[in-house]
Amino acid sequence: MRRIVLMLGIAIGLTAAAAGDVRIRESQHVDGYYSGGVTEPARDQENEYWFAGDRLAYRSGLRSYIVDQAAGRFLFINHTDKTYIETPLPLDLRRIVPEILTGYFEQSLRRGSVTPTGTVSDKGGHLCRSCLLKMTTGYFDADMTLWLSTDVPFDWRRLEKLFNQVRRMVNYGDELIAAIGEQEGFPLASEFTYYVEGMQIRGNARVIDWTELEAPPGTYAVPAGYIRKEQLQPQDLN
Repeated sequence: MRRIVLMLGIAIGLTAAAAGDVRIRESQHVDGYYSGGVTEPARDQENEYWFAGDRLAYRSGLRSYIVDQAAGRFLFINHTDKTYIETPLPLDLRRIVPEILTGYFEQSLRRGSVTPTGTVSDKGGHLCRSCLLKMTTGYFDADMTLWLSTDVPFDWRRLEKLFNQVRRMVNYGDELIAAIGEQEGFPLASEFTYYVEGMQIRGNARVIDWTELEAPPGTYAVPAGYIRKEQLQPQDLN
């Protein structure tokens, strides 16, 4: 069950850019649900994005994703077991998925479409237009309403390609990535429903704030003492 809902925090990627480092904080809530005789409690967490030039660092829960375009590398970091994977850009999952996980990734490829709804709403003082992202995989389906705004103090387009590498890491297909890229604006809020094994798991996310400031040392690097591995392991999907 945990693999089916892996990385719910990446319902949709935020992208941004400015002259210096930009930190974006996002709050996320996922409702509790019952599955296989176990009640999973509601979950709240804060996701954090750092952007600077050709670099992006995104942390969601106990996983981090670092894109360094200038160095031509992508880093996936598992903070639970203190391991990481380094692989060249553009990201190709075939390089880092072992044979034991090939079937899972083939079945969980995220396909779908994005359709503007025409609905306009104010989100935190910013005019937003909504679109509906419909996603399907071999394990779950999802509906996501995204509230996009161009009324943000940074160039949201500039790092769209960087975040596409993170989307590939969580198995978004190229067609779905292209459909997301056709939309105008920065997602300030979202509501989503995952349909899994007859259940509906609902949640939402919203941007708390964005700030331009100097990133702390090590923001775009692997923490000291972490061990490098060459391929993903099943525990990386939990």
